[in-house]
Amino acid sequence: MPKGFRPSIFVSSTCFDLGQLRADLKQFIESLGLDPVLSDFNSFPINPSYDTIRNCRETVKNRADIFILIVGGRYGAIADNGKSVTNLEYIEAKAKGTPIYVFVAKNIINILPVWRKNKEADFSEVVDNNKLFEFVELLRDTKDNWVFSFESAQEICETLKHQFAYLFMDCLDLRAKIMPGILDDKALADISPKALQILIERPRGWEYRFFAEVLKDYIEKYEDIRRDLLYGVSYGQRTALKDHLEVADWVSQHLSLILNTLTSSTTLLNEGLPVAFGAPGQPGDAKHIHYIAKRFTDGYKRLIEWRLEFLTLNVDDAFSRLLELTSLMATNAIKEIEDYATYIHKETNHIFDNIDQYKEGTEIKLTLTLTAPDTSEISKELERVRRNFL
Repeated sequence: MPKGFRPSIFVSSTCFDLGQLRADLKQFIESLGLDPVLSDFNSFPINPSYDTIRNCRETVKNRADIFILIVGGRYGAIADNGKSVTNLEYIEAKAKGTPIYVFVAKNIINILPVWRKNKEADFSEVVDNNKLFEFVELLRDTKDNWVFSFESAQEICETLKHQFAYLFMDCLDLRAKIMPGILDDKALADISPKALQILIERPRGWEYRFFAEVLKDYIEKYEDIRRDLLYGVSYGQRTALKDHLEVADWVSQHLSLILNTLTSSTTLLNEGLPVAFGAPGQPGDAKHIHYIAKRFTDGYKRLIEWRLEFLTLNVDDAFSRLLELTSLMATNAIKEIEDYATYIHKETNHIFDNIDQYKEGTEIKLTLTLTAPDTSEISKELERVRRNFL
């Protein structure tokens, strides 16, 4: 929730068999000064246009600051995709990155070994659907979850008291790390959660990881304009080139622009990045690294826009071949930048995640040489046009 509101805690479980437990949890959450969100109470937000399942998922997406999942003996209502409502709510919370606390009834955990040995047996005295065992297995196998067992609401409340205290301490620690500079820096205000995590935790090779993450984020940010190029979509004002002189001048200017963009982008990356990373043994400059990643991808965006400008031209058919050849001049560079961003992100994280396997002195090559376009064919076509119109 935004500042000025109490954090909301979404409690996900089947209702009929755990009604009293849910009521106890609601009272416990309110006693902490927090906002409980439970579907079986009239305070639960309902959109009349949505069905039950969508209402629950949307509420998790929009209201759940903390997500508590409680699994008893009922799998509950099943959606068209075969998953229970609680399972879908859990998936929504995972996708959002919400802190999740999972509680599974102790008798369910105790019978899991028996179910594993004979999954087709009748367990109807314990569960309403054997799919519940599969769900619990999924919860326990996921490395991101710590599954607590319980026999009473009091046990859950006691566990949550401790866990909320740890979460509160984590938030204070995070605030102490962020407040001195990152949050107050407008240049870093738009970085992704993953990039922010790298800045806060400063893992080994954080400078390289941060650059790779920001570079990937900005490339993805321009995905729509990349699709415009793919489908030939342009809503720009039409530009009419009346004769061969205007066409020749327009082509020359745009070739000069692309060459300048390629040169600037290469220089920025190959000369600026080592400075931003800092001298050996010295920490890098996050703002400088961010600047280089952003400006480099600004060049990438400009190359795409440069190609899209050709879609706005209105010229005689006699010049179409010349303009077609010219428009392709940025193609290699666009793909090289995309491949570079993908490679750097994968390679950088792989190396530092497995740094102990590499020999001392191993280098990470971040340099890039963008392929300059071959203008020989354009020159021939340009000369042909000039001869024909003399």
